[in-house]
Amino acid sequence: MASYRIRCARMRDELARRGIVTTLYDRRDAPDLLVLSKRSDPASLDHALALRERHGTRILLDLSDNVYFGADTAEGAARAGFEALTAALRRLDALVTPSAFLRDAIAARVGAGPRFEVIPDAVEPVPEADFATRLWNARAFSALGRLRRAVAAGGAGQGRRLLWFGISGTKKARNGLYDLETLTQGLARHHEKAPLSLSIVSDSRPKYAELFAGAPFPTFYTDWNYWTFDACFDGHDIAILPARCNDYNWAKSANRLTTAFARGVAVAATGIPAYGAFADCAVLDDWDGGLGALMRDHSDRAARIRVGAARARANYGPVPVARRWEELFAGLLDRPLSGASAARGPRATRCWTAAPRGPYCSRKGEGAASRRPSPVSFSRSVHDRVRRRRACQALGNGHRTTLRPHPESLEALRRLHRRR
Repeated sequence: MASYRIRCARMRDELARRGIVTTLYDRRDAPDLLVLSKRSDPASLDHALALRERHGTRILLDLSDNVYFGADTAEGAARAGFEALTAALRRLDALVTPSAFLRDAIAARVGAGPRFEVIPDAVEPVPEADFATRLWNARAFSALGRLRRAVAAGGAGQGRRLLWFGISGTKKARNGLYDLETLTQGLARHHEKAPLSLSIVSDSRPKYAELFAGAPFPTFYTDWNYWTFDACFDGHDIAILPARCNDYNWAKSANRLTTAFARGVAVAATGIPAYGAFADCAVLDDWDGGLGALMRDHSDRAARIRVGAARARANYGPVPVARRWEELFAGLLDRPLSGASAARGPRATRCWTAAPRGPYCSRKGEGAASRRPSPVSFSRSVHDRVRRRRACQALGNGHRTTLRPHPESLEALRRLHRRR
């Protein structure tokens, strides 16, 4: 799950490099501070608030999506659920969002109570796949090669090789590929002037086929894969990021825009609030003349990429974002978390767990330092889902695998799956 990887696992790695040890939460723990990573369900909130009552644990909820989307039209049990959510959020110590729009939307519902903070998504570093990883993900790397060959043979000139990436979306929010589908006619008009192509990196080939089967210009699809995603930007010129105007899309972070700039492509997008900081280097809300000029003017496009990439690194890199998390944690605990003074502070946690390994969290920062008591724990509910999904994939439960795991590893995964 991207939100877990970006806002929890990566930040834990970066905090560890800064000398700040965190753990994944275990129910036997009573941490000084518990971070609920995208966990706004009643069971998680009730458990966290019980910790607060019994042990004085500070509770921080990190939200990536507008949990109140659809609340205005909710009735019956759904309306009661939103009211219960509001009552629980008012008892939290802090609520963190990746965008100011989402902060304000939640604050308007919750009112006085928790401390509200905006901490953006960090731009992820490009992962380096070793030989074993490439072998294990051979199908994904093969698909990457097919995408590159298709784009090269697609007939689109420099500046006209477009890329879209993201989740396929839901019919309720009408996001993802549904947003992209609204651009079909506009892109067709650009294609009539000069050939273009559109590459799509997502998680649903059937939905792609349903929405783009009759597109009047070349389209190419490949499934998202952690190890090949960044290489998908190679051979493309512009990332297009359309979004329908609703409170769900408007609450989103700048993550896709900053990722595109950091990977060296220009950006044309709907001007959601989080993109405002890049208004001088991204083409916003101008799918006709603005996108056309961006495709034609190579020097202007290169200049925009330089400005956008530099800003993404300076303000959205792992180091500045982790610094903001550290400052928030220190403020909630009323003490520094690194340095000599932090070493003398109280430590409430007495149980430790290792972060998930592999593409979701590196092994760095999980050595001897992580076995020391830590004042900060992250909810591991998302981690459990990731681990369970990996077990299912390795066991072949509804998933085709390229290679068989080592027999000892396979038996361990079977035991884990049975416990679930």
